[in-house]
Amino acid sequence: SQKADLLNNLQDNKSGIGDRKRKLGQQTGRRTRGAAQMIGDAEFTGNNYEAKYDVLKGMEICVLPGDPEHKRETERQAKELGATLVANIDSLTTHIIGMRQDQRFKNLKLDDVDVIGRHWVSECYEKKRLVELAPRHMMHISCARKKEFRSLYDKFG
Repeated sequence: SQKADLLNNLQDNKSGIGDRKRKLGQQTGRRTRGAAQMIGDAEFTGNNYEAKYDVLKGMEICVLPGDPEHKRETERQAKELGATLVANIDSLTTHIIGMRQDQRFKNLKLDDVDVIGRHWVSECYEKKRLVELAPRHMMHISCARKKEFRSLYDKFG
């Protein structure tokens, strides 16, 4: 009898299970974005940061999830240095900043993608210039980058 009531109720409202899921998402305020859609910093973190320098201008940076305070600080610094922040990694993303070694990091590592530590952004911000990537900045080094680093650095860095 409960199934019949539910079925009648659904037919009366002319809404299906899919509609319910959409409504639930709307009620919780969750927003979804396309993979390639860039988002402004105000939407991204809830803060207004303006580019003060053009150190990272032309770079598209994705800061992976981690400690909220460190993530917010890294995003602020990158935005002030002129970087474009994106929520999702795509073919145009130039730098991926890692915060922790979670499942997303492990997947990027399996895909042999460079993942840079957040301290690289901090160092660029402190020096107000683009700091050349070095092995000490990397959380994961791709095979291509390893070859490059081998020709530039010895085992002592």
